[in-house]
Amino acid sequence: MYIIEDGKAYLVDGEVGYFTNFDKTGKMIVDKEETIDTKGKAVFTYDEMYAKLNISYMIEEAKRKDLINDIVGSELDEKNAEIEALKKENEELKSIIKELENADNKEPEKEDEKSAEDEQPKVEDETEKEELKEDKKNKENK
Repeated sequence: MYIIEDGKAYLVDGEVGYFTNFDKTGKMIVDKEETIDTKGKAVFTYDEMYAKLNISYMIEEAKRKDLINDIVGSELDEKNAEIEALKKENEELKSIIKELENADNKEPEKEDEKSAEDEQPKVEDETEKEELKEDKKNKENK
């Protein structure tokens, strides 16, 4: 026989009621440490207690929650793996961008140096230098 108190079932054994619970397979688990006094309390058969506490519904809900947690857990693991792969790809792309930026920064400096050299005429002799100076003076005087 069973007693129902505070939404919990207790298995009656003489003057003591032992807390009972059910696992997901429907197996009854008796906790001998949590007890109540049975004197003057209404007792129920197993079927009455099972129906009043709606044990079958609670078992199905526990199974459904476990199934959902398993599905969500596996999907979560997949998504976390995708995130890690994307993070790794992102780091690789960042390093490639840095390399390209560094390469771009070095090339214009070389081009600037070359263009500055190209603008100045190359003078090999002193006579050519003097001729250039005279040409500048003549232009200024005119």
